[in-house]
Amino acid sequence: MTAIAAPTHPATSRKGPVPRWPAALLLAHLVLLVVLKTSRGLEPELLWISHVALALAAAGFLLRSVDLLATAFVAIAALHATWMFDFAVGMTTHRFPVGMAQYLPGADAWTWIATSHHAYLAPLLAITLWRREARLLRTFCAAFLIMLYLAAASRLFLDPAFNVNRAHHVLTNWDHHFARNANALPPIRFIPGLAATIAALFFFPSALALALLTRQRGGSRRSRQTRRSQDADIRCMDRSKNSTKMWARAAFTLIELVAVMVILAILSAIALPRYFNYRDRAMEAADSAALGAIGTMFSELYTRHRATGSPVSERITAVSHIAPNMETGELPSGITIDNNRVIDQRGYEYTLSAETADEPARLTVVPGTGPDAGGGIFGSGGGAS
Repeated sequence: MTAIAAPTHPATSRKGPVPRWPAALLLAHLVLLVVLKTSRGLEPELLWISHVALALAAAGFLLRSVDLLATAFVAIAALHATWMFDFAVGMTTHRFPVGMAQYLPGADAWTWIATSHHAYLAPLLAITLWRREARLLRTFCAAFLIMLYLAAASRLFLDPAFNVNRAHHVLTNWDHHFARNANALPPIRFIPGLAATIAALFFFPSALALALLTRQRGGSRRSRQTRRSQDADIRCMDRSKNSTKMWARAAFTLIELVAVMVILAILSAIALPRYFNYRDRAMEAADSAALGAIGTMFSELYTRHRATGSPVSERITAVSHIAPNMETGELPSGITIDNNRVIDQRGYEYTLSAETADEPARLTVVPGTGPDAGGGIFGSGGGAS
């Protein structure tokens, strides 16, 4: 009777189980990245696909999951190869053709250490995945969905100045009609188009490389029939044992899914709050500029009225007099008037102190309005006291 060999688990193929020791190295590198980015105010950069792939690879080694390792490989293999090409050309000619590594000249030692995963992560994953089974379609789709999420989050919540994952505009040094047309697209079309382009240009070549590295199912028609016959014999010989394995595999797939969600949640929790700080600072700056413009107008009108002896009817005595006396003939952007009060973007309300013969008009903030209780007076020149 012919002996039938039991199928091996992808994580425990002929090469043995996936080693766990690289997880410590990758986690240490990830911690270094988090500390470095947060200390320098660069938290949004944690959502770069290469940093997320570093976390995925650490989870893959820790859980001995070939699928997580393969997903990380598909996400970064071609990207890192392009980065290495850009780095080699740039450091040799001082011109970075792709612009991916142009931040390195003049960078400090910590930045060089933190960015070293571009050089070692893909080779480490390739060596680990060699001759192990991986689900190509599944890992490709997982990498694409992760990229789609990262691009959408980067576009919606991060400062365009960072341009994480190129979510706001493609490489600026590409002066090409394709880049100009792509940058002009609305977000609802730009984001999926960006994810699809990255998948086609980078993920697909990575998946082909993965196919060459791993031991894929398939082969001749006879071998496939033999494998199906062997699998049927195994199910008949030990149905209960095979059922247990099937449920274990389903649970392990759930663990992989949870690991991906936890990684994205943790990195997002670190990177995304900076958006709200950025938004608040932008609104505060805009409100200060708008109120400053109003205060400057108050001061100039007061000086003019005193110099020319203008009648009282020309003084600023009501909030309705503000817009007609502005240089543009309308209220500054973000400033509105309601119930005889001036309101800025943050929700602060101001009452008007009418212009007199001795003092210019001024706006006084109403305590308890805005995002928090505040005080102060915006008057001549827009200053606060």
